[in-house]
Amino acid sequence: MFQIFASRSAAFAAAVVFIAGCETLPPNPISPSLYQQLKVTEVTVTVPEDATVDWVAKVAEYEKENGLEPPEVRSVNTKKRIEEVRALKAYNQRIREEMRPVIVESIQENVAAAVSEQFIDGPNGNVPIKIDVVVNSFIVPGAGQLLISGGDSELSGVAAVSRLDSGEALADYDILVMGGGTGGGLDDALASAFTSRGADKSMGRSFAKRLKYLMERPPSE
Repeated sequence: MFQIFASRSAAFAAAVVFIAGCETLPPNPISPSLYQQLKVTEVTVTVPEDATVDWVAKVAEYEKENGLEPPEVRSVNTKKRIEEVRALKAYNQRIREEMRPVIVESIQENVAAAVSEQFIDGPNGNVPIKIDVVVNSFIVPGAGQLLISGGDSELSGVAAVSRLDSGEALADYDILVMGGGTGGGLDDALASAFTSRGADKSMGRSFAKRLKYLMERPPSE
């Protein structure tokens, strides 16, 4: 079971950054004995207005489906070229604003589903908990960007864990996953860029796996 709405609990900080196999982990606020008593019964995901959301392939797909063409920049005349560049920037801004709600909804649905699915097999204790995920960034660059800069796709956010019965905050996990959802790197990022459908699902699954690992690991690991 999962629900989608804006919610976030203040809790103890437990941050993780996972980049190219290098990570820094503080002590886990949830002990192994407490972890076994927990049961995930509610997952919420929200994408704030100030979150970075950019999915180039999804925008291109939208343009194709609606027969949209970006304004061309081809004039050699300086004044006219400036006008063409402004028109292109305005067009890109409009398209991204139109697409943002669609992308946000897809992120919310797939990240929530991935987190819920990750905890189906446990823990299955008698302490009901909720996990509130606040997405900070979801970026899937275009193939051209990846070839030029070698950048990765990324999904970052904070997962706040709290008791559903009392509202007690148990932990906050700050998570960043990069790449196409299978380990990172240019090949994975290119796979996400070329496949519009699925980047949010694959990165959502990576985010969920990372969250479960952080919750169940020993405090001092």
